[in-house]
Amino acid sequence: MAKINIVFENDFEDADIISIPDYLLPTIVEIGQKFLNWIPSADDNDYFTIIAGRQSFVAETDGFVKWLNTYYCRDTEKAFVVSSHTNICSEYKTLEF
Repeated sequence: MAKINIVFENDFEDADIISIPDYLLPTIVEIGQKFLNWIPSADDNDYFTIIAGRQSFVAETDGFVKWLNTYYCRDTEKAFVVSSHTNICSEYKTLEF
């Protein structure tokens, strides 16, 4: 299993670290973009919130892990959150949302 940083809005001091199957590492940036493209079609409450009375789609680490496990890790090792709200680890690839 490989570890990657998840960073939102360039906040490198508030990163999440997830573990993913090794074979996903080379394409994780492209997979992350596919996730962002998919979110507007989501019909699951895990992928949106209400802000000022309007439904807004959100890309959060737990949602990404859930989506990754559903679409990319069905018959293999599952992705999971290692730690949340931590500093970025320079040893790991970084996925920015």
